[in-house]
Amino acid sequence: MTQPVELPRWMDVAVLPAVNLAFALLVAGVVVTLVGFEPGQVLGLLVKGAFGSKAGISYTLYYATTLPSPAWPWRWPFMAACSTSAAKGRP
Repeated sequence: MTQPVELPRWMDVAVLPAVNLAFALLVAGVVVTLVGFEPGQVLGLLVKGAFGSKAGISYTLYYATTLPSPAWPWRWPFMAACSTSAAKGRP
């Protein structure tokens, strides 16, 4: 079995997310084309709707910040349980 390759920090932070975003946009463009719309026009409408006005920006920030919020109360007890079980000698 081979050891996993450790990526450089700049690649992990910048290149990998950019490649993922490009691939997601490509797949979305194919789906939009199959439905019968122009992908560039649809992307323009999405960007204009999300960032084209103060109301759009506020809605975007509101709904983007509520996504991770339900996970926060569960993360801390889980991490505490992991650290206390390791301290007691359990795996």
